[in-house]
Amino acid sequence: MTSIIWWLGVDQRMPASLNVATDSRITWEVSDGTVRSWDHGKKVFCLKESPVLLAYAGCVLFPTLLIPSIVEFCDRGGIKDGRRAAFVVSRILEREWSACDRSLFGGDLSSIMVGWREGERMNSEFKLKEMSFTPKGDVKVKEINVSAKNGGSGAVFVAGSGRKGVEDQIVSWEDNPVGQTSRAMYWAFCDAVRSGVDNRSGGPVQIASLYREGGGKALGTVHNQHMFYSGVEIMSDYRIEMGCEFRNDRFERVDARTGKLMSGAQRQPKPNRRV
Repeated sequence: MTSIIWWLGVDQRMPASLNVATDSRITWEVSDGTVRSWDHGKKVFCLKESPVLLAYAGCVLFPTLLIPSIVEFCDRGGIKDGRRAAFVVSRILEREWSACDRSLFGGDLSSIMVGWREGERMNSEFKLKEMSFTPKGDVKVKEINVSAKNGGSGAVFVAGSGRKGVEDQIVSWEDNPVGQTSRAMYWAFCDAVRSGVDNRSGGPVQIASLYREGGGKALGTVHNQHMFYSGVEIMSDYRIEMGCEFRNDRFERVDARTGKLMSGAQRQPKPNRRV
């Protein structure tokens, strides 16, 4: 399936970002019962014109076939309000699931998470819900509490087959002075995925964020000293300018071409933690 974490980033004043990270592994079972995998499946989606993010777990076909079309529809339609865009996204997902021939998906369930922002700047409020799609065509919606715990950054929702591994890693940072920071949430997630505790999670990490203003922002990541965006390795030989932030394993901002720390970027040393 997958590993997913949603976390709230908090600065000195108030919540400043809603962030999501996933792995990139897609798994399937072949006729002899063995499980195969591919580590470059896109699992995080952003609306550029409105503050909405999507991620999924479970059955791959339904979300990967439909979400890109919904994203393009909303962006081309000029929907800029987060609440309205999230409503449109949800309605389309519900309509298509109830109307489609669900035998195409082999009875496997999908869970799609929709995160969005209402308001802007100091009036920002982040929202998150999980939509679970049943074999009978129903959609169960769960509103997720998005609030700062003890005034600091922290996870608000963890999902997928790798959930326990991610939660265990989060707990290991709880007593650390940097435990309530965005970088600690990212470290916990990366350590869980790379530990191999869940063999259905793996590959490069994908990240996207909502800030107090603007639309969704996808970030590139470093995996095994190579640069990735949405699970796909960047072809550095072609000198492509990505126009987005890249983060290394320590959640430091790095140059997409060299992998080195950006000029003026803050170093994020990773301290020892409880294991």
